[in-house]
Amino acid sequence: MYKTKPRLLCRMPSDAPLNVLALNASLKHEPTLSNTGELASLVLDEMRALAPISVKVVRLSDATLPVGARLSGSGRG
Repeated sequence: MYKTKPRLLCRMPSDAPLNVLALNASLKHEPTLSNTGELASLVLDEMRALAPISVKVVRLSDATLPVGARLSGSGRG
């Protein structure tokens, strides 16, 4: 079983919330629960305990992502 590491409080340079973007790369689509989503929730809960945060979670399996790489502006299609 995973052994929890000690967490230390740190002073944030501002009282403003920290912006957090969590990318969930699970292959399961919403609303199906995923282990990746559960782990992300646990990590975000730990972060909330240490500092004020503003969170956006993006589930990549539900996003429209183009496949492959293409350089724009290169003149090639």
